[in-house]
Amino acid sequence: MKRRLFAMSLGVLAAYALVAVRPARADDAPAPKGERVFSAGHSFHVFMPGILNELTKTGGIKDHKHLGTSSIGGSRTIQHWDQADDKNKTKTALKTGEVDVLTLSPIYHPDAGIDNFTKLALEHNPNVRVLVQAFWLPYDVYERDYQKKKMEKPDRNARTLAEMKKSHNEYFVTVDDQVKALNKTLGKTVVFVVPVGQAALLLRERIIAGTASGLKLQEDLFSDAIGHARQPLQALTAYCHYAVIYRRSPVGLPVPAVLKATKNADWDEKLNKLLQELAWEAVTAHPLSGVKVEAPKKAPECEPNADEKKDSGTVELFNGKDLTGWGYQLKDKFEGFDGKTEASDKRYSVKNGILVVNPGKGTHQLWTAAKFPKDFELRLEFRAEVNADSGLFVRGPQLQVRDYLVAGPFKDLKKYKAQDWNEIVVVVKGEVAHCTCNGEVLNDKFKVPATGPIGLEADRGQMEYRKIRLKEIK
Repeated sequence: MKRRLFAMSLGVLAAYALVAVRPARADDAPAPKGERVFSAGHSFHVFMPGILNELTKTGGIKDHKHLGTSSIGGSRTIQHWDQADDKNKTKTALKTGEVDVLTLSPIYHPDAGIDNFTKLALEHNPNVRVLVQAFWLPYDVYERDYQKKKMEKPDRNARTLAEMKKSHNEYFVTVDDQVKALNKTLGKTVVFVVPVGQAALLLRERIIAGTASGLKLQEDLFSDAIGHARQPLQALTAYCHYAVIYRRSPVGLPVPAVLKATKNADWDEKLNKLLQELAWEAVTAHPLSGVKVEAPKKAPECEPNADEKKDSGTVELFNGKDLTGWGYQLKDKFEGFDGKTEASDKRYSVKNGILVVNPGKGTHQLWTAAKFPKDFELRLEFRAEVNADSGLFVRGPQLQVRDYLVAGPFKDLKKYKAQDWNEIVVVVKGEVAHCTCNGEVLNDKFKVPATGPIGLEADRGQMEYRKIRLKEIK
């Protein structure tokens, strides 16, 4: 279930334009047409356009164009509106009719500047979209007059998720209320929310849980007391805008220069993928972003086809719905998870027809309750995040299942598809197994016992499995 970090009545959903998209990677669909974008905001926002330019290039989006930026430190949107006409870059750009997307970063709401700019933009381009960035709170508190007060330096590392949600949700409601009211006044959906603050909370939740690669402390996201963004938070902000502007997942885009330039070895592909995933989660969860993910088909991806169902020799080890038939082998008993969608320690879970191995501390093995003494052919598909390490136990012994090209040990595979689905086939005859990945041999003399269960391992990073099927052979 998606985490809701904002308050919003479900009854409002039908009133706003939501574009349904497939839960695809950035490189999984034809690139959309480029947009002409102008940005107006403060220092929690104005770094975004440069990163966005790079993302559109690496994402294959042609003709994306940044038309300009109006930057005023600590500004409300009305301050950009109130600039003299001869110095007002935002008004000048909008009056050309060339702006397809206007991005704004107010501080607190309501802000009359948003209404003013939206109406001006519509006069010159009836198809314009206006994006309002919901940000993370300055000083980590909801204090509307923080600029007039002497604020204490926050201890962000001591903040609990409950505390952060409470203060941020109060602010998020004001963002949503102004956007809804303005769209209602206009009679159509023009203004959308970019849920950067919500994505930041998701990231901080992962940091607290110890599952944010390369980030150990919440303070790692900020460069000062007020909360100016360090590079990971800047990248997250840009990914959220990319997702809302192009209604496209950023997952799969390469590490951007803003992270590379730090030369921080911990801010690598793994962290980059996490930032992309959290941005997409926040955007698709927010009903005012204009983006939603199509609901999965009722039949899970791993549902056997008609021919397979007729084949009595095929056993569906994973039913695509829950962990029935699987469990933990404890010292004195087997802890089964029949009918459950996650293991007792949450290292394994079932989502959208996929068995997900979740990141966590230590190694954990998930076993089938059944044992398999006869010869068999085992097939499964797996998808590994960058440098992920898992394993497949065949009657006990482990075959390494990893992001092979990065984590090894099979770095020379030619057909392996990084961060995509790959198929492993294990053919067991007697006490020897022949193991392949996408047809390439991993081990053709893998020694196994005469009988035993099938198992999976949770070690490092996220691994996904589907279509786990076993067929007895003669």
